[in-house]
Amino acid sequence: MAVRGGSAQPGANAKQLGGFELLLPERSYQDETVEVLRELDRRIDLLRQTNTSLESIAQALFKSWFIDFDPVRTKAEGREPEGMDAATAALFPAEFEASALGLIPKGWAASSLGALCKAAGGWIQTGPFGSQLHASDYLDAGIPVVMPQDMKGRRVSEDRIARVSQSNADRLSKHKLEIGDIVFSRRGDVGRHATVSEREVGWLCGTGCLLVRPGPQSQSPAFLSQALAYPLSIEWLQRHAVGATMPNLNTGILEALPLLSPVPEVLKRFEELVGPLERRITLNDAHTKTLEEVRDAVLPRLIAGTLTVPNAEVRAEEVPA
Repeated sequence: MAVRGGSAQPGANAKQLGGFELLLPERSYQDETVEVLRELDRRIDLLRQTNTSLESIAQALFKSWFIDFDPVRTKAEGREPEGMDAATAALFPAEFEASALGLIPKGWAASSLGALCKAAGGWIQTGPFGSQLHASDYLDAGIPVVMPQDMKGRRVSEDRIARVSQSNADRLSKHKLEIGDIVFSRRGDVGRHATVSEREVGWLCGTGCLLVRPGPQSQSPAFLSQALAYPLSIEWLQRHAVGATMPNLNTGILEALPLLSPVPEVLKRFEELVGPLERRITLNDAHTKTLEEVRDAVLPRLIAGTLTVPNAEVRAEEVPA
């Protein structure tokens, strides 16, 4: 009930607020509740910190191998590359050669995103246009549709994702996602993209997006994702985007994006090292979301005293660490 502190609008002063009576659980229950919530937050923070570290490792290895060419430079100086076994070091040449991208390791090639996809049996296509999906087609439940707003940290976020019926998804089967696909924002933040994991297989590439299918012969989805996220690639896309008020990409621009084409053996080894890191990051993201949902679900019930602390702990323990 509102307390009137004036004649015009409801209000309350400090004395009136101080007079409110609250029912509080026993102090021991309060302490136990705080400990459960603190443990949930601790696990969430740990997963986020772990992902930050894993992402840094993946980025550092990509930069060392494919931007700075550290193994090649070291071998060219007559030394053995550090931090890798002999078999991996043997995959890198010991000299450079000129290319359209400047000096690159001998035997590698200057290429483009479109050429790399085509060589591996893939392609780049535009997502469904607005005339193919209307506002009335979106539902609260159904097949998720990945839009630019759903791309965060090179992964798909389900927080605000739109959905359509199975029949609409089947009608737009050309746009169904496969593992390893890359969904690109077509307008606005044209550097934003997300790599499709096992969870998103069968979902739809949405409007406002471009779909990059690396192809079945692609050696390393992790390489492509890291290459597309690298600042030089993003800057190139921003420079070549069209549109007076909002940057826009099309398949031609994305296909022309210059990229390095390392030899397959190096790409395969990079995928063996970085692929598991990428999958672990995706898994940790899922665990983080689940823990956040558990925390948000148990908090009001713990405060109200309708959920016992042991039951809350059981729910939290059901989420893998």
